[in-house]
Amino acid sequence: MPPIQKDVFVRRAQGVDFPVIQQLVFEMDAFHHANSQERIKPADAARLKREDFDRFLAKKNEAVIGFVRAKLQDAPEGRAHRARRTVLIHEVVIHSSARRLGAGKKLIAEVCDWAGRHGAMSLELSVYAFNEEAISFYRSLGFSDLTLRLSKKIPSPSVA
Repeated sequence: MPPIQKDVFVRRAQGVDFPVIQQLVFEMDAFHHANSQERIKPADAARLKREDFDRFLAKKNEAVIGFVRAKLQDAPEGRAHRARRTVLIHEVVIHSSARRLGAGKKLIAEVCDWAGRHGAMSLELSVYAFNEEAISFYRSLGFSDLTLRLSKKIPSPSVA
């Protein structure tokens, strides 16, 4: 992995950052939609306005080049699972022109520090199997398989 550039900074996102976050999400959603149109709908800005997530931005030369959206979650003890506090990372987006500058690594490190300060035991995220670049990136940061979710398409019933 290339060294992290010193001119990439991370900070908490604020309301004024919404337009640039929206642009990054549209880029990510276009990639996901192109790779899984039957499952992923085109970009939807309305879902970004939810306030129950924490967001962190990565900046280089005053330009926002990426963000992460995460949520602290408490899971109660269940039949088989122990009670736990985790941080679920919902999105990590780095502008396509700014990849490999260390922004993603810095964002994950910031979320990890934030999670630890809030008593979380782990960071968790989901990634689509077609996104091999992201899977490789997360593995390089120490993420490992937790579950494997499989899908099977159900054929449409024939009309008689």
